[in-house]
Amino acid sequence: MAVRLQKLLEKVTDQEITVLAGREGLKNPIRWMHMVEGVEISTFLEGGEMAFVTGIALAGEEELTELDGPVHYAVVGGQIALLAANLPLERTTALLTQLLAFCRREMPDCPLYCGAGRATQSIRCVHKTYLLAQRVLKLQRKRGTAWTSAAYEDLNVYRLLMAVEDGELLREYVTAALGPLLACDETGGSGHIAFLTAWMECNGSIQRTAERLFLHRNTVEYHLKRIGTLLGRDLGDLDTRMELWLALKLLNLQ
Repeated sequence: MAVRLQKLLEKVTDQEITVLAGREGLKNPIRWMHMVEGVEISTFLEGGEMAFVTGIALAGEEELTELDGPVHYAVVGGQIALLAANLPLERTTALLTQLLAFCRREMPDCPLYCGAGRATQSIRCVHKTYLLAQRVLKLQRKRGTAWTSAAYEDLNVYRLLMAVEDGELLREYVTAALGPLLACDETGGSGHIAFLTAWMECNGSIQRTAERLFLHRNTVEYHLKRIGTLLGRDLGDLDTRMELWLALKLLNLQ
């Protein structure tokens, strides 16, 4: 016969045990039990399990008693990590927007960057979505977009790139595509990567690039020719543009 949490609670009514959340799940069967010292259990729970936390690895009782609201938080390495439970993406985004607006009013001289991971229905994936949020946060910093929130679901091609876990493979791709430009930028401060990015974001338009960078059209054409020579590629070729555009996107994730 399956063991259910409701039955276990009825056996220990003389103990100081309080149900803080999840009452609707008390009748679910328990198929496995764990004994752990801290909160690391959240990285591998799959459901239908009970975890007894001894508390040895916890800083204090508040780390457990503060788990009774829809939004939980922790300070990790100078960052604030939020866990929104049972909140749709729209409400989570609104919450982050309000939080950023408040922080900007209270400390305008301290830029705050915000990234949201992927929504998940499994507690086992909380750790994974936290790592995704870290990558989104890194992208936000690289873009210099403080005081705005970026959600994983809204990142288009970046979602595909973030799914590639082989970091060495991605670095090799960037080096193969942009290596000569990166080398020139590092040694001479030529600004080739910034120029190429601006040109790509202007959809390859010489006129728009000139207006954006406050340059003469001839200067833009000279820079494009110089970049093409360094790379040994034809920038007018669609496949070349796609490869360079993808490498620039990957560069933002490094």
